[in-house]
Amino acid sequence: MIKIQNSEKLLPDFLMDSEHFFYALLDVEGQLIDANSLLLDHTKLKLNEEIFGFLETDSAEELSELLDQMISKPHDSRNILLNFSKSDAQKSNSIWWEFSMVLNDEMDIIGLVGLGVSLKFLEHELPWEHLVEVLHFGKIELSNELLVSEVEEKVALWLGKSSSELKNKALADPQVLVLTQEQLAKIKALDNQSQPLFLKIPGQFPNLLALAGLLTKHASGYTFLLAPSKKTLRPLADFQPFTSSQLAAIQGAVWIVDQHFTLIQQNSYASAFSKENGYLGLNLGLQFSTTWAGSRKDQLSKAVIQSFEGKECALDLLVGKGEDGIFLNVRTSPIFDDYGRSAAVMIQALDVTKFYGKIRQLESENKELKDLALKPSHILRSPLSSMLGLLDLIDQQSMDEENRKYFSYLKPLAHELDEVIRSNAKKMSALD
Repeated sequence: MIKIQNSEKLLPDFLMDSEHFFYALLDVEGQLIDANSLLLDHTKLKLNEEIFGFLETDSAEELSELLDQMISKPHDSRNILLNFSKSDAQKSNSIWWEFSMVLNDEMDIIGLVGLGVSLKFLEHELPWEHLVEVLHFGKIELSNELLVSEVEEKVALWLGKSSSELKNKALADPQVLVLTQEQLAKIKALDNQSQPLFLKIPGQFPNLLALAGLLTKHASGYTFLLAPSKKTLRPLADFQPFTSSQLAAIQGAVWIVDQHFTLIQQNSYASAFSKENGYLGLNLGLQFSTTWAGSRKDQLSKAVIQSFEGKECALDLLVGKGEDGIFLNVRTSPIFDDYGRSAAVMIQALDVTKFYGKIRQLESENKELKDLALKPSHILRSPLSSMLGLLDLIDQQSMDEENRKYFSYLKPLAHELDEVIRSNAKKMSALD
């Protein structure tokens, strides 16, 4: 999802003017609102025309389905391969896209923004059956000397580092990326006119994630767009730490992931949670998705990585909004093999919505009790202060001996009462 104000630009100039990246802004009906010249020239599309008429039948149906899905879940980004039937015959008609919803300040849907890249320059680098999700990007900015100047936090997380650890390091530093000599030679050969260089970075423990990226050269340095390689369904790992009965006995939703973030086991509560909340990507054999954690998905990914390093972690999440939102207490724990190595991680999510509701109820009740306790203090202090003032004005010399005796008891008792009220008010204030 992209949220913009009226004056904001959706994309930087180097992408709008790019000779390699396609850009499109569609309304919810699939009509082209905006595009860069590369897309218009390549597909013969015109502004204010529907994109469906320029797509092959299967692609048109898939894009229509994707539009419906994203309208119902505007916070998700989606990837899709579209084949254009009216593209330039001399160029590849297949473009790999990442689409995100665009919302204005009032959170109204403006349309669907897409960033795409032709498969023409990918095909010789990457076999079709191993096509990766190259457009779910995170960004690294590099100087002309290939030193890291800026890095998005999610990219740092993919690399198992913090942004500060990566800054000012060379791209080829083993602590940043492990690159082959062939890749380094291609990078050094890049210039401002070169097409983006497609690079595959193998996953390494504890980084866990294999990455795919596009490196482009521009006047002030380089931009490296990276994404986790898309995991295809594969046989489950031989190492499965729990039996089905053991999983069923564990409280809450439980997912077990291996070192490649592949989901190798889950209990029935986890499966039900995925279906009830629409997270159908949480399937056995696929890379474990943390998108259900909302704004804390990066923290959850980091907790899993830390558990592979032997640490137990915990965090609280709010899933959903309003009355439909639920509070979860999520714990990640390492699972060791026979050699004492962290072979897998257990993610356990406990629904603590009722507990949080009880806390809110107790907080409300405590506030009412505090107000009730403070009111007598304010109500009594005023007349008591007046009483003390009057006692100071009374002339004891005009009283007989017996009345002076009784009067002498009044002032100490009034001061004692004043001290009790002050002490009570001080104790109540300390509870703030």
